Amino acid sequence: MTRTDRPAPTGHATTTTPPTQDGPRPQPDDQQPFDPWALDVPTDAELDALHRRNRLWGLAVLVLPASAVAVLGWRVLADGEVGSIGVVAAVIGVLVAVVMVRMAASTRARHRAVRAVRPGAEVVEVWGAAGLRDVLVELGVPAPPLRPAQGTALTLVVAPTGVELWAGAGSPAVLWSAPWADVPRVLEGSGVIAGNGARPAVLLVLPAGYAVVLVPARRVGGSFLPAPVARTRALVRHLEQVRAAASGVGG
Repeated sequence: MTRTDRPAPTGHATTTTPPTQDGPRPQPDDQQPFDPWALDVPTDAELDALHRRNRLWGLAVLVLPASAVAVLGWRVLADGEVGSIGVVAAVIGVLVAVVMVRMAASTRARHRAVRAVRPGAEVVEVWGAAGLRDVLVELGVPAPPLRPAQGTALTLVVAPTGVELWAGAGSPAVLWSAPWADVPRVLEGSGVIAGNGARPAVLLVLPAGYAVVLVPARRVGGSFLPAPVARTRALVRHLEQVRAAASGVGG
């Protein structure tokens, strides 16, 4: 569940919108503390560009294997050469491998970009669960580049002062961010990232009954499989400890 029955107050999205400042914002380096507002939330045009790239790669994942299967069927029906099955099967394997390598490269590129401007912060690969797009829209994020009913690969950045979600590969950008003061609790839950059912998930509980639901990858550096219950539960405990420590320092 991503939201309780409590209505959202008007303008509550301002709690997670970076404050405006005059002049350019300095980027942190190895000697500076983590600054959750060092980068602006991307503009509508930047988010639309990310969304278009995501759609293109998603289309490629579907079209390329389907085309290979169509070629296989045509060859078998046309000349009855069963041997061609092996050739087309090899082509399908190569296409799948290319897609997997491309996805892994995208993840690595996003992590490198994050670490370049967030030195010392923890980087955890996750999927934004189905429904997260609607929640982020309610929180004031325009046109989030997320699949409405499926999971979308994202990077969760964790620091003593707050959390961020990054999206994209070629030009990664901060999709959403919040200081720990705006995250009252971190809970264990479940989220849907595909048609095969709910997966163990991390719930970043927000004011007004909203929750950012994230399904961790099996490895923090990225994986094609979701994390099991034990790993997800350990991540929930860790995030809650970081959040509680930040609240204690702030109090």
